[in-house]
Amino acid sequence: MWMSILSKSGLELVVRTARKRMQILQRFLIVRLVGMRKMGEVLGGRLFPKPEQAELRRTYIDSMRGLVGWSVADRVNAIDCLTLVIAADEDYTPVTVKEAYVSNLKQAELVVIEDSRHATPAERPEAFNQAVMAFLAQRV
Repeated sequence: MWMSILSKSGLELVVRTARKRMQILQRFLIVRLVGMRKMGEVLGGRLFPKPEQAELRRTYIDSMRGLVGWSVADRVNAIDCLTLVIAADEDYTPVTVKEAYVSNLKQAELVVIEDSRHATPAERPEAFNQAVMAFLAQRV
């Protein structure tokens, strides 16, 4: 039995709206004008607003640049195995976007983690692990 587990924002980071374009532009301008440290402060504060998330705020920025332009949206319907999609209720990408691509997966389940933003496995590890374990337990 094959299974997959999808998490994060979704299937792609392709800029399609003026709002998204402005968010990306803002991030790159901050980096260029005042540096990565300031970018980490600005974005990290939004993604990880809780005091106990200080380490996550410091390390998040390392992965940001590599994701822009990435997409598998045109191939998602080829996934033909049990799939768990984990979504954060307060992520940049709305839950409705995840619901839409889950509907294109042949054998998918969507779990929404409450009080979570963009890095659910790091900021809500217990809830994330519980969702994964429940998904696996139903299939074993």
